[in-house]
Amino acid sequence: MPDEIDIDKLIDTALNETDRKFRSQIASLTTLKMAEVEELINESAITKEDFAKVVGEVKDATKSNEEKAAAIQSISKGVDLLVGIAAKLL
Repeated sequence: MPDEIDIDKLIDTALNETDRKFRSQIASLTTLKMAEVEELINESAITKEDFAKVVGEVKDATKSNEEKAAAIQSISKGVDLLVGIAAKLL
């Protein structure tokens, strides 16, 4: 009989790899290091999806700063994330 598959281990491995790839992608879009991205996510308690939305808004060259600010305010924990980023830059 073939070896049994440890589904819990597979799930953990997949989650860890997904998180690593997400941090890597965000780091490549910004000047932040992967560890800094992880720290910002933890400190601001923002979801990865909302983090990506904030970065997308910041990088959107078609919007004015006021439009970007309004969009980021509507993203859960978006302002908290920007405060964390500003703290890293200052």
